[in-house]
Amino acid sequence: MTTVPTEGIQRTYEIHRYGAANFFYVTLFGVVLMTGLIFISPNLGPAVPIKVAYHRIKVSLQRPIQVHYYNRPPWVKMDIFSECDNNCYLTADDWNLNADSEVVIFHTPYVKEVHPRKKQGQIWVFHSLEPPWLHWCKLKNWTREFNWTMSYRRDSDILYTYADFQTQEMSESTWETETRKLGKTLRKKSTDIAWMVSHCGTPGKRDDYVNILKKMIPVDVYGKCGDKNCDRWKGAACLELYKFYLSFENQLCEDYITEKSFSLYYPSFSSIPITRGGSNYSMFLPPGSYIDSSEFQHISHLKNYIDSVSKNITKMMEYMRWRKHYQLIEDHAKPFCELCRRLHLKDTEKYRRVYRDIGEWQRRDKTERKICKDPHDLS
Repeated sequence: MTTVPTEGIQRTYEIHRYGAANFFYVTLFGVVLMTGLIFISPNLGPAVPIKVAYHRIKVSLQRPIQVHYYNRPPWVKMDIFSECDNNCYLTADDWNLNADSEVVIFHTPYVKEVHPRKKQGQIWVFHSLEPPWLHWCKLKNWTREFNWTMSYRRDSDILYTYADFQTQEMSESTWETETRKLGKTLRKKSTDIAWMVSHCGTPGKRDDYVNILKKMIPVDVYGKCGDKNCDRWKGAACLELYKFYLSFENQLCEDYITEKSFSLYYPSFSSIPITRGGSNYSMFLPPGSYIDSSEFQHISHLKNYIDSVSKNITKMMEYMRWRKHYQLIEDHAKPFCELCRRLHLKDTEKYRRVYRDIGEWQRRDKTERKICKDPHDLS
């Protein structure tokens, strides 16, 4: 059912109702009052209320832009634009196109080849966090329809990753305390490798890789593809005794890195990630915080390196040093706020194009450099 937030619109109507003159005097009074507070009592910290007041006035005067989600997945909340600096609101009517909307987003993993008719002047947005093989269709009939892309691909118009990192600088005293805690935690670990997985037999052949590795070193497999179980919300507790965790993607695709890797960077986890995928992990994860399986010519070489790290507490601590400089951030509203910001640009400043063949952009079938590659690390 379509829902339209009216808070911003109501504030605008209130301003017009009282008249431009009254609004001017009220605003002038507020500015004088805040200025007086600044000079009378600097300790009141006026920067925050000024920022909030300015933000509210700016948003209330900005034209609200309707963004319609054609087949909204449940994890995209209806209030996704509520914390954005610009004024947009989301509507959704499952599998129906709102012809009045200026912008329409499609969750492309679930669209079909037959698509609705596009209104002239509409902006269509391709939205996906899944690799090509998890899409229902190859989008052959969607040529010259999409204007913007929003996905995990770094060449997307709007980058949307599962998580991100922000830099921080922990004080030496705090880091010393943290180091002591980490040292105690790592010394208690008695088992080498764990892997939690629910999809078996994927195109990336990660099952085959793990089966080869298991012949050399014990690997405990949790979930549908293994013989161990762990409650969905108790991942940290289940991994408490493991020194390493296999963050293996289901397909080896360019820039495709999911929560399998990012989740290991929550403060409650202390297992070292071992990654395998088609992405350049150095573009996404803190340096020196993970072991990249692609850097080893053979699985046996990876096994030997795991052994050397497992027996050396100093080496293990080096993989934890990222905590002093980085912090994991999850902000799923960020790409939507970027979309809203772009929509409010003047037409002369607004970047817009038409993807001639969105399916080819997604898969790159007609070029030698495919988006997803076959595994060559199983021998």
